[in-house]
Amino acid sequence: MSNSGKLLKIASLIMITLACFFVCLHFLYWYDNKYTAKGLQPVSGMLCLSEEDLAGRQLYFLTRQWQFYPDVLLTPEDFKGKTPDIYMRYITIGEYNNFSMDNPARSTRGSATYRLLLSLPGTPRSYTLALPEIFSSYSLYIGGEKILQLGDPDPDNYLARIGNRTVSFTASGVTELLLQVTNYSHFYSGLTYPPLLGEPYAVSRLLNIRLLIALSALICTVLCGLLSLYFSLMAKQSITIIFALLCLCLAGYTSYPLLYTYFTISLQPWYMLELLCIYGMYLLIIILQRYLPGKKPRLYSAMLLLLSLFCAAVILYCLFPPHQEILHIIFSRVSFAVKILTALYLLWHAASTVYYGETDSWLLLTCTTIFAASLLSDLLMPYYEPILGKWFPEYGGLILVGAIGYTLWKDFTLSYQFRLTFAEEKRQLTKQVAIQKAHYLELTEKIEESAKQRHDQRHHLRTLYSFLSAGETRKAMDYLETYILTTMGQERAILCSNLVIDAILQYYKNLCDRQGIAFETKMELPPDLPVSDTELSILFGNLLENAWEACCREKTNQYITVRGKYKKGKLYVQLENSCTSPPLIKKGKFISSKNGKYGLGTQSVRNVVSQYDGLVEFDQTDQSFRVSVILPLPAENAQST
Repeated sequence: MSNSGKLLKIASLIMITLACFFVCLHFLYWYDNKYTAKGLQPVSGMLCLSEEDLAGRQLYFLTRQWQFYPDVLLTPEDFKGKTPDIYMRYITIGEYNNFSMDNPARSTRGSATYRLLLSLPGTPRSYTLALPEIFSSYSLYIGGEKILQLGDPDPDNYLARIGNRTVSFTASGVTELLLQVTNYSHFYSGLTYPPLLGEPYAVSRLLNIRLLIALSALICTVLCGLLSLYFSLMAKQSITIIFALLCLCLAGYTSYPLLYTYFTISLQPWYMLELLCIYGMYLLIIILQRYLPGKKPRLYSAMLLLLSLFCAAVILYCLFPPHQEILHIIFSRVSFAVKILTALYLLWHAASTVYYGETDSWLLLTCTTIFAASLLSDLLMPYYEPILGKWFPEYGGLILVGAIGYTLWKDFTLSYQFRLTFAEEKRQLTKQVAIQKAHYLELTEKIEESAKQRHDQRHHLRTLYSFLSAGETRKAMDYLETYILTTMGQERAILCSNLVIDAILQYYKNLCDRQGIAFETKMELPPDLPVSDTELSILFGNLLENAWEACCREKTNQYITVRGKYKKGKLYVQLENSCTSPPLIKKGKFISSKNGKYGLGTQSVRNVVSQYDGLVEFDQTDQSFRVSVILPLPAENAQST
């Protein structure tokens, strides 16, 4: 494919991925978003609900038109029969992240009061109010009574505490919700996430579903991390440790709903850890780029240094939060720039690996495109807070980490299979060397014995000549008969015309003779077969090894019978051995009695048979185990018998 064709293909994939992902984001924005959820919203600081409204919809996200009183802590007493002569404005929750309200001249620290009136039906009924984390301490009043306090919002006794809370109350008519909030600890301040109002069962059900989703994501990422650590101990590869750290960072980044729901925490070090998990995840993803398929990424050192310095800046920013809004704006802009640079860098590297022909990079390019788009989604869709699911960057992070995990798992599986195959080939080679060595020693003994016989032959001839010269024919015949009987037991029996198969049969025959195992062969095979010596060695070596090991475990009636025949272009092999304990089988594969894992020998036999589109059958009876093999072979270099 030409370079222009590659570029067009890459650009098309990126555009299609972006289009599909933004369609999904658009769906989430309208159907899993507190700001776009159906239902009435407060108007001018009051939410009016009738019996029909509550019957038709049980949940209301309180996002708009809250009364906001900056720089003052008010109580319900301040609103009795009058409206305080204090500056007030209506705000949308989430419109501002802190008390400065995007005014660089104002401080992010201080106090404020949030107030909302509920016009409820005249019949008293139970309601539940779910409050998200509020920065960084607050008191909640409902109907003029103090219902909940988290931390201490009194500036003189300030104590910061964060957590998600739900309160249930019974009310009717006009009911006041009032929040006193104080923050001197965090760069966020006040009510930044919308509360939830509804019937107790409906609120509890929604929160439980959300926690279940968060818990499922947490369990999956933690299990992936632990599994990666386990593989790192097995394979001793640094890449698996890095991926395990990436999973743990992702788990820390996405576990905040569980943390805030079940614990009341101080701000630090938890928010610092949350930010470090986010940007540490970016850093680890870039480090992993070096180990994934493709060329070594350019600008790697620069991006590594940039993210390392920014992580250090995050620590300083959290430990020593500045008072001025301008510094928060600068930090926010810098963090956004870091996200953009990270997204562009990852996207460029993924595209370059595809461009240079890495076959496994299309998935990474697709998922990297999704991740990059998720980092930009907050800018395109600012008013988004999930009802049940995750934030857009969390979706992108989960998808990219999943793609990286799949790629690493695939590479690890291939390398693990390669090591197993290499170990099996090494074992087969060692066995072949042992067989050939035994065969060589046997031949050497026969050669030495033959030389000795030739050396002694002249003495036997002289003795026979002497008997015959003296006319003692009877003695000569007796002497010759004795000599023949002596040499008959020294002849080597050939078990098969094929030298490779014969060497293997001779090796296991000797083993069986030493163990007292009956060994019988009937091989009607030509000297040459259209099968490589390696494949013959794998086939007969594994079958005989398994049979010999099975017989060694038997106490009585130990035997091995081997039959082979080559006829009409097909090789027939049948091996039977005594076996009263049937082998274990799992998922159609034999389990090795040595280590409890899948048997590699039988799998090697299956592989050889499958190469020739042959058949192999394993049959177990009460007293024996039989293997039958049929290999269709080309007729060249072999003659049917």
